[in-house]
Order: sequence, then structure tokens, then C-alpha cells
Amino acid sequence: MTVVETALRATYHLAGNDALRLRRMTRESGLEAENVLSRLAIVESIAAGSQGPFADYQPSQRGRTKEIKGNVLLGRPRQAALILALLARSQDGGFNDPRAALMWHWARGLRLLDARAPEGDVLHVLAEQLASKPVSAPDDGRRARRSGLGGGIRDELAAAVGRQVPRWPTEVRRIVAMVARLDPDRLDATVERFSAEAGLRDRSAVLSEKVALRIMHDKWKLNRLGLDVEDREMFRRILAGEQVTADEHSVPFLKGLGLVTNDRSGVRPSTMGRRLGEEAIQP
Repeated sequence: MTVVETALRATYHLAGNDALRLRRMTRESGLEAENVLSRLAIVESIAAGSQGPFADYQPSQRGRTKEIKGNVLLGRPRQAALILALLARSQDGGFNDPRAALMWHWARGLRLLDARAPEGDVLHVLAEQLASKPVSAPDDGRRARRSGLGGGIRDELAAAVGRQVPRWPTEVRRIVAMVARLDPDRLDATVERFSAEAGLRDRSAVLSEKVALRIMHDKWKLNRLGLDVEDREMFRRILAGEQVTADEHSVPFLKGLGLVTNDRSGVRPSTMGRRLGEEAIQP
């Protein structure tokens, strides 16, 4: 029996918070079946690599269990073969226990997707990210920046944080970039401050997203988007249609986050900014 046939005949399980996360995200993404999001999660985790975010993720072992057959989870043989080929490549071509590996990537992938789409609508977030990617490189050879939270200068600075502290999850690196107000010159000091506030003794320690969010709120009085009191008031004014200039305090930061745009008609909420709306101005 081939690896593909064995994988398709196997039964796979999620338990506890992982099963609840799958159910919630499937519902909030407007999907009728859970296998679509499940396959996306597996591929997301494989693509993230063994050194990516949540590399030490421990799937839930207790609680209500979600059980699914391999031919439902992985799809038709050709689809399953593609997923298994990606898995084999990530494991240097070998299979120790493909069923166990697939279940781990399933659980970890859902956690990764949840971090990218905290409101649960994974498809909406992925669609916006794809739509904001440039079709081709700029003529001057520089890499184009994507707009909106999760792209552009914030992710560039998050990558710089990752080179300093590679075990910090992607979302934590993005939080650091926002606390540094997207300023490269403030990045190193902000990393040091987070390390000190979290009580980390060396750069190999992991800083969790939960702790990073708490530090951001308690020490800097920022909301989850990295906005302070003045930023939130400025964004409230922009949402209300008030006229503001591009050089007013907070506007460059809001623009860097992709919450506002600036053109001949003035400073206006972006598509992302309008979607977040009132949520962005909450403490």
C-alpha cells in the first residue's frame, strides 16, 4: 500500500481548543465544511517550516474530539499526494509517521491562521493580502510594499526583529514593530524593552503573543493595533470625515499601518481602516 493510500484510509483527530478553533474559524469564514480550512491549515503550517511561529506548538489532548477520515481531510488522491509531497519535502524527503505529522500540522496550522485572522474570517484576510500584493516588481528594482495591517513596512521591520530573536512568533515581531512606531531606529531598544519586561534572560527564549499584548497595553497604553490615545483620537476624527493634513501627529503612523490613505482629496480611511472602524479606536 502506498503512502497516499495509507494516508487516505487513516483517521485523524483534533481535540479541545484545536477542535473548537476549527469549528469557530470555519463558521466565521462562511464555510459549510471544515475540510477546506483544514487543508489550508496543514499547508500553512508546512510552509511556515520547523523554525517558524509556534514551532513548539502542543496540540490539545483533552476535551471534545473532532474526528475526520483521510479522504475527507486530504481530498482526492492527487490532492493528497500534493500535500504529502510538501510534507515529505519539509522532512527532507522522509516519512517517520505521516499521520502524526499531518495531525500536528493541522493543529499548528489552525493556530497560525488564527494569529493572522484574529477575528476568525480567514478567507477575508487572505483575500485582502493577495489583493494588496503587487503584480510585478517596480521598474526601479525596489521591492514594492503591500498596504494594510500585516504588510508593508510593519512586516519588513518584523523580519528585522526575527533576525535578532528568531524564536519570537511572527505576531510578536509585528507587535514590536508597532510599538517602535514603524521606526527602524527605535527597533533595537524596543526589543530590549520587551525582553526586560517579559523577564527573558537570553535571545533564545520565546515571548508569547499573550504576554507581548499585555506588555504593550500595560507599559505603553496601546491597543492591539498599536495605537495610543492620540492615534485613536486622530483616527476617530478621520473616520468622522474631519479634514486633517498629512503631517499632523499620528497620520504618518496610521498611514504606515495601512489604516488611512492620502491623496488629492486628503487623508481618508483605507478599505482596511473602514473595515476595522470603531474597533481600531478602542483602548
